Amino acid sequence: MGAGRSEVAQAIFGVTQKEKGGLKLGSREVQIKRATDAIKEGIGYLPENRKEQGLFLEMSVAENILSVKANNDHKTIFVDYRKNNSITNEFIDKLEIKTPSGETKVINLSGGNQQKIVLAKWLTVNPQILIVDEPTAGIDVGTKSEIYRLLNELTEAGTSIILISSDLQELLSICDRILVFCNGRITATLPREQFSEEEIMHYSAGIKDMYK
Repeated sequence: MGAGRSEVAQAIFGVTQKEKGGLKLGSREVQIKRATDAIKEGIGYLPENRKEQGLFLEMSVAENILSVKANNDHKTIFVDYRKNNSITNEFIDKLEIKTPSGETKVINLSGGNQQKIVLAKWLTVNPQILIVDEPTAGIDVGTKSEIYRLLNELTEAGTSIILISSDLQELLSICDRILVFCNGRITATLPREQFSEEEIMHYSAGIKDMYK
């Protein structure tokens, strides 16, 4: 934490402006100045602080799940309530969100279910790339397993996931590649066959630097 990982993610998503550098999707250079640009390019972002940045706490489960999709759809001024209810119920069932109904206010749900709702709202638009920042922080072990399952299902369906985590065991267990940050710089890029808890600790503490 504090090494610059979240700041890089926020710059990629257009939440903050980058000072220098560029961004490529595949071989194509893209310009992202705000979050709406990132969404149009197929990038989603699940922030570290879900309550302050990821949810409308006083709004309903349905309104939160549909929030990104609603902002992304500009084809008509009319709202198809039947279709929206169907989408809401689909994701409540798929993510096993424990809520009395889609009309329940998000503030009344547990942290784990709130996190599932943040994830659900991005799944409605099928992102090409999904950035998830500390997705299992502050939730119980059972819900962690469900989040891991959902992330694995997304990668199997073709979504690329950038996972930011302070939980080293989490990274070692589910990542294909780990980039280590220290003082705002990437100090190592490790493929799965080179994963080592000790090496990662050395790179994250600045004892080692692959690029110096």
